[in-house]
Amino acid sequence: MDDVHAIRLAKTELRDAYKAGSVKRVLALVSEGYNDMSAGNASFYGMEAKAMLGHRLKELFSRYRIELGVTIISIQVFGDTAYDWGWHKLTLKPKKGGKPLAHRFRYLEIWQKEQDGKWR
Repeated sequence: MDDVHAIRLAKTELRDAYKAGSVKRVLALVSEGYNDMSAGNASFYGMEAKAMLGHRLKELFSRYRIELGVTIISIQVFGDTAYDWGWHKLTLKPKKGGKPLAHRFRYLEIWQKEQDGKWR
């Protein structure tokens, strides 16, 4: 399988993990070298970033059923590093009832092909 296809499959797994509300599945796609510099939040790096992402997801999944729409504009591979950018659309459906909330974000992800051959 070529690298672009492997990253597309990982993005599909990300979408499915959000739909399942599975923190474990989302975090399995995140590298140990993950850095989170999300707009509007404090920045976190490395293991601290991954732990904070897990905490945020646990809280989010406890309150909402989530659908993640992914629009990939481009994936560019340079050896064991790749850049992926596009749009994520999150639809948050409150578990206690109420109107769904929709958010659309531009994203840029840097992927690393790790020693196990998986892209994270």
